[in-house]
Amino acid sequence: MVTLVTASTLLFSLFAYASYEKLKIYPTFVQQLSLSPVTKGYENFLAWFVPSLEILLALSLLFKRTRLTALWGSFFLMLLFTVYVFVVPHFYQQHTCSCGGIISKLSWKGHFYMNLGFTLLAATAVSLFPYTRKQLA
Repeated sequence: MVTLVTASTLLFSLFAYASYEKLKIYPTFVQQLSLSPVTKGYENFLAWFVPSLEILLALSLLFKRTRLTALWGSFFLMLLFTVYVFVVPHFYQQHTCSCGGIISKLSWKGHFYMNLGFTLLAATAVSLFPYTRKQLA
């Protein structure tokens, strides 16, 4: 059974790792964003915005007071990433992945399923939140 702590820990780990990897290869990350047909022209903004948002969500997942908002943010961010990973290889000729580390080694299909799994994890955690709060009261 998925618990809020488990979901929050997994999402925290994903966002902390992903943001670190993006910032570690920052020049490459900007270049990859500039090559993507979807993000081209927004690469300088996105290169700071996406890792910053991932860090903010990761930190917010750690605290009970901000956890529900962070879970909703995680759901929407992962949904956006999932749509992106589906759309690019299906509708564009040029495919660039701006992920770093282990995630960049995944195929587009593998990346899609990983993102879908984390999207469903966040959705499950959001749906469990009211139930869990009642149990804790």
